[in-house]
Amino acid sequence: MINFERICLNRDMVKYGICQKENKVMRKITITLEESLIEALRDTAMKTGLKKTQIIRDALNAHLSNLQKEKRRKEWLKSNRSAIEAYNRHIETNGLFGEEYRTF
Repeated sequence: MINFERICLNRDMVKYGICQKENKVMRKITITLEESLIEALRDTAMKTGLKKTQIIRDALNAHLSNLQKEKRRKEWLKSNRSAIEAYNRHIETNGLFGEEYRTF
């Protein structure tokens, strides 16, 4: 088994910055960051021992995951809005179950 950290597949892929790493096809991109972010990235890389690209990749994956979660949350609220409103009306009319026994 070949265990290279990075395997560039062929000359065309190298030319266009497409490489395979950990069975994933990866492409190089260029990003522009504020100086403060670059300094924070450098400091974080030095403290953690991680590569800057890994830190950026992890942060981007976390951000995209949060966006997906927020989208699912909004979709859930939208699809359940009528049930939530009906429950709230029921509570306003009838009160909470066991409310008369609460000591707080």
